[in-house]
Amino acid sequence: MYIGKLKDFRDVIYMLNKTNPFFMAFYFLITGRFNVVKNFESGKSLPSSVLDISYWSQTPYRLGPKMVKYKISPTSKFKSEMPKKLTKTYLKDAMEHHLKNDTASFDFSIQIFDNYETTPIDDASIEWKEEISQPIKLAEIIIDKQKFNTLERDELQKKLSFDLTNTLEVHEPIGPLNRARMEIYKSLANNRLIK
Repeated sequence: MYIGKLKDFRDVIYMLNKTNPFFMAFYFLITGRFNVVKNFESGKSLPSSVLDISYWSQTPYRLGPKMVKYKISPTSKFKSEMPKKLTKTYLKDAMEHHLKNDTASFDFSIQIFDNYETTPIDDASIEWKEEISQPIKLAEIIIDKQKFNTLERDELQKKLSFDLTNTLEVHEPIGPLNRARMEIYKSLANNRLIK
């Protein structure tokens, strides 16, 4: 996400949908929040495969009485190579090639909240540094070899949606960004499924 607070998130989403990137940059510059644009731009990358990169939850969640962020780190022996030409489907192609030949694996870890300054709940642009909140490995994720690029799976994915609220209370999303995401995801899913 790399967009810090709820107001920044709202403004970026609005600007991306209503204006061009130059006006967005100018708006954040004159409102004294150009760091929002820099954070947004720094979050862009071109990975060789979605199975070769780490993932962070960006926003916090409950883990019983504690507050945590999640981290998923790739551990697969197989690594994809960056293609010479980036097509619109290069990431799907890389994942298809990987899972046709080998399993994919990840370590699933948590980082535990330390304090509101170094591990804030309401500002997703501030990284929870590992020297402050050391990741604790809880599990391994294994994705078996498979053929996933089929017509049936393509039809299924059009009907699926992500629901941030589909969780136990002891694992609930917390903080203002998560509360906004709950409503946004519901609205996006409803709009997509209506079409």
